[in-house]
Amino acid sequence: MNTQGRPPKVSPHPKHLRDRVWQIWLPMGVAALIVLGVMVYAILLATGGGNDVAEWASVSLIFLILPALFGALILLALTGGLAFLVTMLIGRLPTYTRKIRVFLLNLNRMVERIGNQAAKPFVAYNSWRAGIRRLRSSLARPGNHST
Repeated sequence: MNTQGRPPKVSPHPKHLRDRVWQIWLPMGVAALIVLGVMVYAILLATGGGNDVAEWASVSLIFLILPALFGALILLALTGGLAFLVTMLIGRLPTYTRKIRVFLLNLNRMVERIGNQAAKPFVAYNSWRAGIRRLRSSLARPGNHST
């Protein structure tokens, strides 16, 4: 029983260690040796002179351009995917924009109704005051009966 609260040390399975060497480290090492060999061969050909240098320059230019082409291919796929999503969104937008417009129209009507109800007492009071003033001014001038 473990009395200190630490999990027991478990060593990796020997097959796992062997697989790690054969499936990870060996392929990486072989690839590194191939790249190193190609680099040494290119250097030896370049220092020797001749027509082979131009051919190897062309080959190295191809190897320099290939990653850029793959990057451009990824960007092209992303652009195509975004274009597809935008067309799908445009197809569905009228439904949602109509719902939003109906909601905003209902909200506008509700706010206008509440505003009118809030202003109603003030309008009624000012109308009553204006009527009293008009009556008083018409009574103050007996000869003035204009409307």
